[in-house]
Amino acid sequence: MRKHFSAALALLLLFTGLLLLTVSCNTTGSGNGTGTGTSGDSSVFIGKDNMPQVLFVQGNELNLSGGKLTVNGKEIDLTDKDVQVTGYDKDKLGEQTLTVTYKGKSTSLHVTVVPRVQTAEQYLYFQGESMDAVSLRLKFTRDDGTSFTVKAGDEGLTITGFSSDATQDELTLTASYRKGTDDLSGSFTVSVVSPEVSFKKPRKTAYGSHETALDWLGASLTLKSADGKTTRNIAVTDLTASGFDPSVAGADAPSVTQTVHVSYLGREMATFDITVTYSEVSQVRDIAANLMSLDWSVYIRPDPLMHYPAGTTEEQGRMAMQALSLYESLSDSDAGLITVNEFNAIARLAVTYGYNTWQTTLDESYKGVFTVSYGEVSFDAATRADAQKGYDRLNAGEDARDEATALIYQYSTLLNNERFLKNSKDVLLYEGAEEDGKKVELTVDAMATIVLPEGTVRQIAQVLDKMLTMEDTLSKVPAGWSVDGLSAYAADIDTVYDLLGKVDASAVSDSSVYELVNSWREGGDFFEILYRYYYGLCASEDAAVAKAASEKVNKLTDYRLPTPLKEISLPYVYGHTLQTAMQSIAGSLTGEEDAVPSLIESTMFLYYYRQAVEGQEKILATGDAMYIDLYNLLYASILTSMTTGDYGYYELNGTSSYDSVYTKVWDAYIAVWEKAEEDPSYVETEEFGTSVAAMFRAFVELRPNQQYNFLKALNYLYSDYHMPTMALYPDDNGLYSKFATYIYAYYMNKLGVQPDAASESTGFDIFTDLMIALEAYANNDANTFGQCMAEVQTKYKAWSGTDKDAFDRNLKFLYDRYMNYFAMFDKTTDADGKEVYRYRGADWGEYKEIVEQLDAELARAQLAQLYIDYLSQFTGESIPMYLAYISSYERIRVLADRLLACGNEDILRNYYYLPLGEKQDGDTLYAGVYDAEGNFTRYLTLLGINMEEYSKADNLRAFLRNNTDYFWSAVELVYPQIANPGTRFTFDDAHVNALMESFRALSPDERYLLLTVDSLNIYYGGLEAYYASIFSDSEAEKNLASALLGLEIQYISYLEFPDRSYTLEDGSVISTKEYLLRTWTSVKIAFSSLTLEERNDFQDHMGVMYDVYRNICDNLTID
Repeated sequence: MRKHFSAALALLLLFTGLLLLTVSCNTTGSGNGTGTGTSGDSSVFIGKDNMPQVLFVQGNELNLSGGKLTVNGKEIDLTDKDVQVTGYDKDKLGEQTLTVTYKGKSTSLHVTVVPRVQTAEQYLYFQGESMDAVSLRLKFTRDDGTSFTVKAGDEGLTITGFSSDATQDELTLTASYRKGTDDLSGSFTVSVVSPEVSFKKPRKTAYGSHETALDWLGASLTLKSADGKTTRNIAVTDLTASGFDPSVAGADAPSVTQTVHVSYLGREMATFDITVTYSEVSQVRDIAANLMSLDWSVYIRPDPLMHYPAGTTEEQGRMAMQALSLYESLSDSDAGLITVNEFNAIARLAVTYGYNTWQTTLDESYKGVFTVSYGEVSFDAATRADAQKGYDRLNAGEDARDEATALIYQYSTLLNNERFLKNSKDVLLYEGAEEDGKKVELTVDAMATIVLPEGTVRQIAQVLDKMLTMEDTLSKVPAGWSVDGLSAYAADIDTVYDLLGKVDASAVSDSSVYELVNSWREGGDFFEILYRYYYGLCASEDAAVAKAASEKVNKLTDYRLPTPLKEISLPYVYGHTLQTAMQSIAGSLTGEEDAVPSLIESTMFLYYYRQAVEGQEKILATGDAMYIDLYNLLYASILTSMTTGDYGYYELNGTSSYDSVYTKVWDAYIAVWEKAEEDPSYVETEEFGTSVAAMFRAFVELRPNQQYNFLKALNYLYSDYHMPTMALYPDDNGLYSKFATYIYAYYMNKLGVQPDAASESTGFDIFTDLMIALEAYANNDANTFGQCMAEVQTKYKAWSGTDKDAFDRNLKFLYDRYMNYFAMFDKTTDADGKEVYRYRGADWGEYKEIVEQLDAELARAQLAQLYIDYLSQFTGESIPMYLAYISSYERIRVLADRLLACGNEDILRNYYYLPLGEKQDGDTLYAGVYDAEGNFTRYLTLLGINMEEYSKADNLRAFLRNNTDYFWSAVELVYPQIANPGTRFTFDDAHVNALMESFRALSPDERYLLLTVDSLNIYYGGLEAYYASIFSDSEAEKNLASALLGLEIQYISYLEFPDRSYTLEDGSVISTKEYLLRTWTSVKIAFSSLTLEERNDFQDHMGVMYDVYRNICDNLTID
């Protein structure tokens, strides 16, 4: 098309040129710069090639030099004495027609007179503005008729005469241009008008006394000319405000109204009122200021209470506890406003005064019931009446508690607050104090944890209650009982056995509980009865009964009791049935169905799954082998299927399975669902509304990838079959989950929308569009999201009235959140010319290298996941590359932390919300890291590794992170079909020895933990492969290298399990140490059997490791 067009254009131009040539040859011509003969006389004219200057600056004389007149084919200079020119007026602007006469013959010449300076348009200023408020563009004309355009600010241009102090219809400005050979000057006019002002006050009009800056969000100032043609939207950063002084609010004036004056360019434009209240932040700061002067550099040992600084008053102690209570109620952002020094001043006195008061009150109030000494609980209720009295006081409701008990609960809560403990972790209580010449290392958090948490105090009440119940229950057995007669009290004994297990499981239980209960019964035969009864059953002829009784007797020593299996059976039966149904429905789908199946929601399955897990935990917690064996026989495989099988918990929830924020949304939803299922009228209660609102807000606050995981867990066909197409949008058949149903029911009620009139409701339209947008965003559907949000924005802006007010009260948070997301999109045109919405590109700036490293490591982790999780679907076997994955994750974690710590909002926005690369439906970096963490947690769980234990192994985690390339390269050595997509490890003696040395520097527990993670034997497999290649010419050296590596494994096992023993083939039993030393002996013999050349070669490559274990083993002796 472009080539054809160009050819056609060339032909057209050629034709036009020929036509013009013909005209110039046969007519006299017309227009600027053309000459025509009079009376049609073509013998005199000015040819186009002989034209003089035809554009003149106003005031300049006519200059026709260079032009020529053609008369009867002869060319005559226009400056010839016989040539006369008339009709020129140098002061008249515009086009002029001149008459050129030569010896009675004449022709016309068109010239134009222009001002020296011309403006590109008529410029208007608002009163008070500076000249650069408008982008001036000026055209200068030189004396020779040539011109050029400049803009304000260009080099050489000077403009004078500007002032916007007063309005003027025409303000004359002088423009001078001096650059190069140009030295030009002229004038032009602009207008200065008084603007019409439109001001919208900020959204925030209520401030705390601690806030020092106005929040301009929502504010706007618009200036407009009277005719409406000129409008300027003024940035709030250009506004100034006066009248804002939060410091006036305080204890004496807790609430103050202030008028804020808004000015622009020194002129007041508007005012608005705000309210300033004496905030909790200010209260905390004021109390901290009062406590700052206390000197904590003196330490005196507790006797039994903690020492106060000199001059400390009771009132200050109460103030510290008040400040702590206020601090713990602050939002995270407000709490961050409290300085370290302020927090420390409060924390030190609060923990000291709080502990002293709590301990004194507890000792005085519960003497003869229980005692607490430095966090350890012991019971001393000598009589049942003492225990009953203590239980009644501890178990009383908040409104019925006596003053002492209320204080105990209150201080327990305050001093064990999560934020308080976290921020006081490294705060020395007695800063600068010494005892016996040593620094006193007691920290505030360590002191605080001596005070029992509220939940632990409640557990004391629970233990007392169980003690009372057990005594009551077993009191039915008479003092003169006999073994044969105990069967008559079987149910009572079973009840007591159950209570004992629960007491033993309590965090506050100790042996004193059982001794006291035993002493309350006359004769002290409480446990005698239990043991006698179960011991008698051990002699039963029924093998099953005898076995069960024997196990109960054994468990009595641990005071544990099984929970009846029938209490947990239903979740397994129903959950398994539902999972089977889901699998069957999914297996029957072809992808071409017109309607969704009757079972589309997963809620009930997940509800029963949770109950099944709780049931499992309940049974396992009893510790009774009989019930555990029964559980394993009946339900363990079902729960495994419900957890890891098709459409099980892991598959439904994906990488969110261990996400506590995500599961809390499920907790909230299941809680509502369970109550609504039990009582349908619950949906009409205020509690239902409050719960649904909290549930929905928590769901909205999830990240998009978490929301997607939630939706695919909610509707089990959502991910694989796109059923339903929209999980949160109602169609003709209604909604596809109770989750969505509850949300619509609540918010439609809040918006006053009747079901039969929903289509006529703007609120309903906006809400449903927002729900579609939410779901599209969670699915990375940028275009659908953009289209919906554009509709939402248009409808919302045009909306007003009470219905909108109701919407804002209830759903403005949803609108605001997704409008913020919408701001990250651009409307553009695709290849087909269709308007589409796309994410804006992510500019990583200086963090690009980190992003590329993170992306590369995520790709490597995904490859490991492929071999761990999905290879078995094709080959029947997986390659458990857990060590490679976890080492990659450790790199991912650190790289992600570096990005998150950058403090750059644009980078964080890119990280959380923008797809990486050009794909509009691609995952964000955050989603990749999130999935990596989810899989990491799942793998550790599958390996049976305690997350808390692993998280504390800092050196191991650093070792994994620093040697990721080795582990991947080792995998490639052992499994050549698995290519390492990242940097390869340099296999030489220097690097390998450094690797092994850093491994040996780990603690014994960390080395053993690595072996636990390394189920594929990547670490030692890579080393063995390397040394097999190094010693390829010597089978003896190769075998010795393998044996030495095996010796190190044995040494790690010995350190971890020094008391473990081994049974040899001949039946003899040896200790771990003996086994290690036998292996070392064989290694020494193998080394000595090498030739001199082999020994030297072996020493060159593995001498360091050999010497390390020679030194270790030669210094070990058999006890």
